[in-house]
Amino acid sequence: MAKCGPRWGIFATGLMVALVMAGCGDSEPTSTAVGNAGGTPLEQLYAAAQKEGEVAWQSPRSQETVQPVIEAFEKAYPGVKVKYISNKNSSQIQKLQLEQAGRAVTLDLGMTTGSTVSTVTSEISEVVDWPKYGVASADLSLHPNLMYSWASTGIWAYNTERVPAADVPKSLDDLLKPQWANKGMLAVDTGGSYTDTYVLNPELGGIPAAVAYTEKLAAQKPTLTANGTENIALLTSGQVALTPTEMNLLLEQKHRGAPVALAPLGPAGVSPTFAYVPKGAPHPNAGTLLGIFLSSPEGQQALVKVNSSKVPLTTDCSAESVKLEIVKEMCDAGLEWEAAAKPEDFDQLSEKGDQIAKVFGVS
Repeated sequence: MAKCGPRWGIFATGLMVALVMAGCGDSEPTSTAVGNAGGTPLEQLYAAAQKEGEVAWQSPRSQETVQPVIEAFEKAYPGVKVKYISNKNSSQIQKLQLEQAGRAVTLDLGMTTGSTVSTVTSEISEVVDWPKYGVASADLSLHPNLMYSWASTGIWAYNTERVPAADVPKSLDDLLKPQWANKGMLAVDTGGSYTDTYVLNPELGGIPAAVAYTEKLAAQKPTLTANGTENIALLTSGQVALTPTEMNLLLEQKHRGAPVALAPLGPAGVSPTFAYVPKGAPHPNAGTLLGIFLSSPEGQQALVKVNSSKVPLTTDCSAESVKLEIVKEMCDAGLEWEAAAKPEDFDQLSEKGDQIAKVFGVS
């Protein structure tokens, strides 16, 4: 029996753009089903994306993490298949620059954060009229070519079987006390993610203050790691008692029943990740469509399932914001947070990381 096609909506602050699948039937819609000359910009974009048929997407997230997003996108937009590759930001940019020089780009939608933001904004991103498709201006605040899609929130976490709640440190200075100098108490990444707040809040002293604090912390002889992923593994296994990591990693382990909890050491540092369409993309319409979806409520709902959605870029414990588990956890712990808001912030965070690494003897 034939049945009418579904309806989808993409919402932005104060604005709704509805994509209505025309016609009825059991077969998947074709490019003629939507996107005629009289259609909305989003309908026309979808029609063009259907003709392209696929979208090549890269990000540092694992396939497992983004799979719910891929499935939700392909369900919302039949006829546009996602080809996903997990790749570090720096490697993604290097490859893309070579491809653009050779006029043989293979990427349709990239993700950028950290030290790659300046390169993306100045050299390799295409100009896309995101507001034309209903994207909120707040999601374009860093640069008009970059759309805020998700965030990594740096926090401290502790093993509840090793640290009683009453003994959880309340400030970074508490970590310099003798009880945290024992072997197996602390693990820290050599890039110094735990010092991002010194850069994001200049009143705290910037990079010099971050380096000075790390020199004191290094005297505690912490276990050294490469990143928050290694840190959370040490924490859940009980090999260390306290460590900096990312909020999404902490929640993932909590949901698995691990004895871990958020420590109220702040402010936390939020590093937004942005979607962009590269110049020369082979499927620019499909890339734009996927980027829009990431920022939409449907895309964010899929990201929430893996604790990787957007979060407010400043402390916000309003009733609407705490609907997000990540935000609720931080608000319940009394934790404030700050975010990188300008391209220069990412440059300084990268420079800070290099200097912190030198403190630990890592080049």
